[in-house]
Amino acid sequence: MIGRPYTSASFLGNRGVAAATLATPSRSTTIAVTSDETRLVVVNREANSLSIIQVKDAQGNDVAVKLDEIAVGLEPRCVSVHPNDQVAYVTNGISATVSVVDLVLGRVVRNVPTGTEPRGCALTPNGHLLYVANNTEGTVSIFFTGNPLNPIPVGAVPVGRNPTAVAITNDGDDDDADETVFVTQIFAELNPDFVDPNFVPPGMIDPCPHTILRRRPCEVQGTRGRTGRLVKFVQGLKKDIVE
Repeated sequence: MIGRPYTSASFLGNRGVAAATLATPSRSTTIAVTSDETRLVVVNREANSLSIIQVKDAQGNDVAVKLDEIAVGLEPRCVSVHPNDQVAYVTNGISATVSVVDLVLGRVVRNVPTGTEPRGCALTPNGHLLYVANNTEGTVSIFFTGNPLNPIPVGAVPVGRNPTAVAITNDGDDDDADETVFVTQIFAELNPDFVDPNFVPPGMIDPCPHTILRRRPCEVQGTRGRTGRLVKFVQGLKKDIVE
């Protein structure tokens, strides 16, 4: 458990939050589209940059116009667009940072430190929390993004070997604290005899209070065909993990 239990509202103060909300569940990806479906953002891993491409014009016609290419950190791996469509977050594997990109001004406004070798990232539906999987460190960093251009580190949750991808549910309400976060662990060893008597849905994370309850083995058919484990976080006190 990281610090005391909280909801995102406890961080808001007088700053307020963006009214925009994601329409669907979010997940880590190298390519993302803004909610108005007019712009595409793509990480360029070898060029250490983020490309912004216009895919629809003002009349709603399909176009393909490269608007900008913005230098980010070393080896960008994932991008997540804030629901206000004005900010993007890019994880940089070698730099161990998240680049906060102002999509209006077309520049990086700050680089926020993460754990070692950040990979996947995803935002909660209302854009209040950003989750980053730190592959080498074996943790998930959590940032409060009530002010989208200035993420505030909340802490990091140890999850075990090589967390890689992140996905977050979206139940359609205004409360991000009741969403669930899923994290895959690539290179984890699959135990075919594993039985978890308490397991019901696939492994998950609850944004509040960021505690691990149990882990679920699964087959992860990635590009390298490795097995993995799906990690589950739920609200409540941390319990022993059944391996």
